[in-house]
Amino acid sequence: MARMFVIVMTLALAASGPTTSGARAQEMPPHIVPWQDPVGPESGPESGAANDPEAESAVGTDPGPDDAMEDNATEADAPAADVTPPSFDAQRLARLPVLRIGLVLDPSAEAFRVAEPFRAALERGLRVPVHLIAYSDLARVKSALLRGEIDYAPLSATAYADAWRDCACVVPLVAPRSHDGAAGWHAVALVRADSPFEDLADLKGARLATGGPWSTAGTRLPLAALAELGFDPETHFAERIAHEGSLAAARAVLAGRADVAFGWSSLRGDPATGYTRGTLRRLAEAEGPGAAALRIVWTSAQVPHGPHVVRREIPDDIRRAITELLVFEADLEADDGLKSVSPHGFLPVTHADFAPVLAIGSRQDETAPGRLRPLGGGR
Repeated sequence: MARMFVIVMTLALAASGPTTSGARAQEMPPHIVPWQDPVGPESGPESGAANDPEAESAVGTDPGPDDAMEDNATEADAPAADVTPPSFDAQRLARLPVLRIGLVLDPSAEAFRVAEPFRAALERGLRVPVHLIAYSDLARVKSALLRGEIDYAPLSATAYADAWRDCACVVPLVAPRSHDGAAGWHAVALVRADSPFEDLADLKGARLATGGPWSTAGTRLPLAALAELGFDPETHFAERIAHEGSLAAARAVLAGRADVAFGWSSLRGDPATGYTRGTLRRLAEAEGPGAAALRIVWTSAQVPHGPHVVRREIPDDIRRAITELLVFEADLEADDGLKSVSPHGFLPVTHADFAPVLAIGSRQDETAPGRLRPLGGGR
């Protein structure tokens, strides 16, 4: 019997979250929802991104209060190429009737088509129904996860840290890999190559250039790391000047308007070209040899790209099955639907991997700007 695809455009405008009719154990919920590719750390090492250390949002690569919610559903015919119902696992169905995944998506027909291969690949691999629910922003995805309205979501690193602090009811499974094979990034402190500064202690009384107030890599994480190392961020620097991003902060150092800038880096590849990703790489691409005029005097521990997380009550064997489906090498066979989410695959992560962002205080303003970054994790 042919399946009917139901497109659910959940805009998550209310605290109550998305709803479905009937008890969860008895329903076969709609499963297609719009989805956009994640992006990287400019607003937080996960800006516009799950992987942007500067933006801190959730499905991508560079380093973010519910109103009344409306649920709209319309029906659409199933694609002719996919009319055979999957063979579900009866034992798994008894424990997990449906896996509900929350995503930040632009509710458009095209976004639905982009999301469908990933949904279908998970459904085939797990052999349980998979239902995608779209939300307008990352804060609403996180809230829905904490309320138990969804079971799984790609978050940014800082969104995961905030969620864990709120209830410790979520578990990270995997983080997307970038083209360089890394599943994370490092915050860095940058000074001119001819500067006398050699370490953090030398920066006492220096002029500091940071990213915006919500920048994970450019502001929040480095300041938290300094505090943990015994340096008071409020008194250690003579002046602190916020910029639009780490690239602008780095340029301020080059121009002599600041002595040190916070940024981020993969710390992989050739230092002469700014490594594979990060502030120095962007500077090298934008200004050529100018990037060589900066050097790194401090690095943080690695921060994973935005993780895919599940609620703790998801059975262990299903968690393992999700991880096994998503962890693959780029040059190995893998479901195309999974490759569409992260062409370079994923790496397993644990709670301990997020220690650097767990040290950052939680955001007081949940409405702070932030979008998921690309799930591909590449910057």
